[in-house]
Amino acid sequence: LTYIHSFGMVFRDLKPDNIGIAVDGTIKLFDFGLCRDIHDLIKRRRYDPLYRMSSVGTRRYMSPEVISGYCYSQKTDVYSWSMMFFEILSLQKPYAKYNRSLHKILVCENKGRPYPSMDIPWNSRNLLKRGWAQNSFDRPTIKEIYDELCPMIETVEQQVLPINERSLRAV
Repeated sequence: LTYIHSFGMVFRDLKPDNIGIAVDGTIKLFDFGLCRDIHDLIKRRRYDPLYRMSSVGTRRYMSPEVISGYCYSQKTDVYSWSMMFFEILSLQKPYAKYNRSLHKILVCENKGRPYPSMDIPWNSRNLLKRGWAQNSFDRPTIKEIYDELCPMIETVEQQVLPINERSLRAV
């Protein structure tokens, strides 16, 4: 996602179904059908009234501004990433019981978000809350998220690796 954003692109349909893991363990994005150059999106929305009203993507991962008919931005992908991160951490789909109209009222108008469990580490909860901020300008960039996640992952790896090394010796 950082790579796509570095070229001025926006993915527009970031969700678990569009992510996979390669044989070497690398995380891969799939289905680039909705991916667009952000500058083309802005230009089209300015001149094409029909396009202005369209929103694509999967609603539970879609940002409030897109649902409300405003422009896509790379921060749209950040919101979607945050919803996926919540799903990974909580093992719950965000807004699983919301229908279309309830989702718009609760998420867009009332600014409702899933409640991250206190079992989730505070730095991850903080990252979630910043990533799904109502105002897209308040969200971090995907690069800033990456820079925050790397130390978190290293900490987890340091805690897990000794167990794995002992397990391997036992075998």
